[in-house]
Amino acid sequence: MKSETFQSVCSPNFYRIFDKYGKRITAIAIYTGNNKRQPDTFTYDFYGTKIIYQFNTFSILQLSEQALAESDNPFVLVVLASQYQIKTKKNFEKRYGFKKKLIALAAEKQYDRYKIAALLRFIHFIVTLPENFEAKIKVDFVKLLTNDETHMELTKRETMLADIVHEAIYGEIPKDRDKKIEEATKAQVMAEKVLITQRLLKLGTLTTDQIAIAADIPVSVVNTVRQEMEKE
Repeated sequence: MKSETFQSVCSPNFYRIFDKYGKRITAIAIYTGNNKRQPDTFTYDFYGTKIIYQFNTFSILQLSEQALAESDNPFVLVVLASQYQIKTKKNFEKRYGFKKKLIALAAEKQYDRYKIAALLRFIHFIVTLPENFEAKIKVDFVKLLTNDETHMELTKRETMLADIVHEAIYGEIPKDRDKKIEEATKAQVMAEKVLITQRLLKLGTLTTDQIAIAADIPVSVVNTVRQEMEKE
């Protein structure tokens, strides 16, 4: 957003909030780029009517990486993610390392499950990487928190964090994914058994019990398949 447009939007937004809630409020503009021009004032002047709206500003580049990493405030990870995105520009190898560091930091903090998942989703969205790096980082972090390579026994917290990372990246935890795969496999196997049943019924040489044994399905299913075929 152009600074002139941004400044002109700040003033009416301030008044709308003030008018709706009737509370004393303060405003802060958070600048996430490296542009040195970071205005803190909007001036309206028209035929003798003048309004000056001044607001607080904060640049995410003002804070040191070390201070941010040591803080327990969840917001610092948001700031770090934005800093890393700016600092790396098109150096994707370096950005990959920063993203890996960010997710490790999120995992180390004693936040609740949902807060970590939200942070990881934000990091995944803000710190963008080419497809090949994204594929690599997904595998790396699942391995990192599930200890796939060392086959170590997971603590309860490590298992939870592994689920959080997997959920943040893939939108589901491994158990849910495995359940879906299992259900899909069962459905595919049943579809194949039904197809075999239909072929055997068309032959007309086997009894219902014989078809049930051959297709490895209950007699009731054979009868259902027969009824559906008779409707066609």
